[in-house]
Amino acid sequence: MMSNCPQTVSAGSYLIGTLDPLDHLRFIQHVEDCTSCKREITELLPVMRLLQRAKEAGVDLASIVPEQAGPHR
Repeated sequence: MMSNCPQTVSAGSYLIGTLDPLDHLRFIQHVEDCTSCKREITELLPVMRLLQRAKEAGVDLASIVPEQAGPHR
């Protein structure tokens, strides 16, 4: 999805918890007023939940991702 907000790239990091504490706080504050970032989180959330369930079920996600995974052409 195309977004007009440069902060949307932080949505995935926010959801998986890899932002440092200050960036996490800044992103939370930013999302309060940013429709693009709210939409990005809403769209990513089902995927994040699915990945979490797979991890809890013991699925080795690394084994099903091709070595040369990259953008589709």
